[in-house]
Amino acid sequence: MAVPASAPAPIPVIYVIGSGRSGSTLLGQLLGGHSEVFYAGEVYNYRNSHLHARAGRERWCSCGESVEDCTFWTEIRARLAEDFDDPLVDLKDRDPATFERHNAALFRALLAETGRSVIVDASKRHYRLDLLLKSDAFEVTIVHLVRDARAYGQSILKTRHKAGRPASAYYTKMWNWQQKNLAMKAIYGRKPRYELVRYEELAADPAGTVSRILRHVHLGLQEGQLDRARHSFHDFSGNLRARLKNVRPVRLQTGYLDKLNRQRWALGTAMVAPGLLAFGYPFRRDATRRQLAALTPDG
Repeated sequence: MAVPASAPAPIPVIYVIGSGRSGSTLLGQLLGGHSEVFYAGEVYNYRNSHLHARAGRERWCSCGESVEDCTFWTEIRARLAEDFDDPLVDLKDRDPATFERHNAALFRALLAETGRSVIVDASKRHYRLDLLLKSDAFEVTIVHLVRDARAYGQSILKTRHKAGRPASAYYTKMWNWQQKNLAMKAIYGRKPRYELVRYEELAADPAGTVSRILRHVHLGLQEGQLDRARHSFHDFSGNLRARLKNVRPVRLQTGYLDKLNRQRWALGTAMVAPGLLAFGYPFRRDATRRQLAALTPDG
């Protein structure tokens, strides 16, 4: 969509795509520790999160307050109320003109309130990325975040076990992981502002990985940026535990190597072999251990 000549400069957006449970909250917080970067989380849920909070359902901002009571989001709603009758603009509207108007308004309000210049949007929705790319109001850097499918599957198993639900979803989710990530690589992998990031490399070398991403928006790593305990965040949708526990040091999670039984490892690996190969993950468990050990400083 063309923007009039008098329109403001495009908004720099780092957009995270990939499957869930791959470390997008961690990545967003590490990027958001920069003085020029605001981590908005899964911002596409802006309207629904506020409506749920008003209805008495728990919707927490990362600052620890309800999204409805958070002072930061109160100020953002006040800014939007200057241009909209309803400040809870719908960011999910797929009409290109409405999408651009609503999303640009919220992003500009966030940048104005924080004094920053770059938005990190971890919504991970394909349609949303497509609309952002088609609009001249945004300058989009695509970060494709991938985690080993076996680790992703083990995370699904853990959640379903706690909920007393069948474990058969392990294979379905693994298959979905492959379809989604291969499709995203095929669609976006040749774009000039595309960066493939493996969770394992992010956790083992956060400074190097974050620096690589920041170069796309002409920024460099700052002192203290990666110390998440030093920074406050105001995202409201995504992994609640990860959003509220940002004081923990970054550590590579490898528990899936021991927790997955032989059958699930073998069948899961066979199912998603093309995806594992495409993203550089070994098939064998011992080879995976060696690869992960080589990523760590004492490996």
